[in-house]
Amino acid sequence: MLRKALNAKSKGGYFLSAQFYKYIWGRIFNLEISLILKYL
Repeated sequence: MLRKALNAKSKGGYFLSAQFYKYIWGRIFNLEISLILKYL
């Protein structure tokens, strides 16, 4: 997945890399929310 995003960036496909980063931050955000709710 990371290699795909890097390939897209090298080809000038910034949309794909933006989608990739949104996916990564979404995963981190969801993980943090679940941890917070778990320990409340």
